[in-house]
Amino acid sequence: MAAITTAGENLIASLQSQGQPLVIDKFILANISGLDTGASVDRSQGKPSVGQIVSEEDITQAGMVSSNTIVYSQVLGSDIGTWSFNWLGLYCSEHDTVIAIAYEPLQEKRATVGEVIGNVLTKNFAVEFSGASDLTGVYINAESWQIDFSARLLGMDEIQREIMHKVYGGVTTLDDSFNLYHDNGQYFISKGQGIVKGLFVELEEDLEIFPTAFPTFVHVDVWQEKSMAGIANKVNFVPLTSQTQPDYMNGPTQVYRQHLSEVLLAGVVGSQYKTETTSFKLYHQGNMPEAGTSQKGLVKFGADDSTSEFEAVSAKTFSEHGHALPEHSHDLPSHNHEISEVNGLQDALDSAAAGGGADLSKLEIVWSGETDSVNITGWGIGLYVVVFVNSTIRVSTSFYLYQPTITPTYAQGGSRNYQVTSVGGYFSVIDEQAVAKTIVLVLKVG
Repeated sequence: MAAITTAGENLIASLQSQGQPLVIDKFILANISGLDTGASVDRSQGKPSVGQIVSEEDITQAGMVSSNTIVYSQVLGSDIGTWSFNWLGLYCSEHDTVIAIAYEPLQEKRATVGEVIGNVLTKNFAVEFSGASDLTGVYINAESWQIDFSARLLGMDEIQREIMHKVYGGVTTLDDSFNLYHDNGQYFISKGQGIVKGLFVELEEDLEIFPTAFPTFVHVDVWQEKSMAGIANKVNFVPLTSQTQPDYMNGPTQVYRQHLSEVLLAGVVGSQYKTETTSFKLYHQGNMPEAGTSQKGLVKFGADDSTSEFEAVSAKTFSEHGHALPEHSHDLPSHNHEISEVNGLQDALDSAAAGGGADLSKLEIVWSGETDSVNITGWGIGLYVVVFVNSTIRVSTSFYLYQPTITPTYAQGGSRNYQVTSVGGYFSVIDEQAVAKTIVLVLKVG
């Protein structure tokens, strides 16, 4: 346990307000009888008595971990000792103040005596407070030997595990890995690979499970086995009589437990509580859906003549065709019908070509949707073809636009007549009873 003392905190605040430096120059080691090293540090403590102090030496080296963290180091060679200590302190001689204190289990420092070799100890003590580097004047980066990276590395491992857990859930297996199955009176877990609570694990051979009662609930335990050489993920499958099982500590090791399946009765296997995938690559996961008209997701490029709502237009297709309809046989986008199905459209196009010398290879969609009135503001002067709906029949006619009005034109569809009119920058199509029809498409003829 370690903490900045109350006196140290007050001195830091005072020196910062005055713009004066803090010089921590001594490393004190003491042996305090009866000290509970597992308890929180008494921040009111000061410098131990002379009889308790076993070493008071100059700081060997100070280094900056960050602008708010400074680490102080003391190297005790084999010529120093022999004594024991359980109390460490950083001391400012100028202001006679113990800045920070740490409790440690009793340790022995042995000096070399004759042929009996002593030990060498290095003690590192980091203090953290706002503006620590500026106040202490320590700007040189700490050496690697001054810092215990264990906590940071363990923190990184846990962050990675938590991310994997959020992505893959409790259990995600490659195909049918980790399936519980029954075979001739025996129960097995199938070999394979899986990600359990964020840890990737592998079972190299089918594993037999031995139920002791029914129902038996099969759980999978995963943990990380750490060593100087690195980290290895471990897995075990455990049959238990309880379905709900929490994660637990096995000594210093955190074990993550997940319910996998169960044996309900003799020879009867229950559900498999896991997700299966054909690949652990994220874009193959079930939580990465295909894009559509109503949801985000992954999308692939379609062929030139594709009408799928789940495929995108490639750059090649777009550059070659864009919004043009060079052939009359093309589908009309978003309306699921051929041009040949639109009553009068072919006649309107042929009439436009004959009457106005229009180039039918240049048909541009200028508007599509479903409405009874379309804003023509900003449209250029020219010949247009409009497709509208009468009941379920699609009808078409052409009109010529003179800004800002339309030359009244007429069309016939079935037994009815229609008129294209414009009012206030909008145009509509009305029938003989002056009922506006639903406009679905407007083409400009080149």
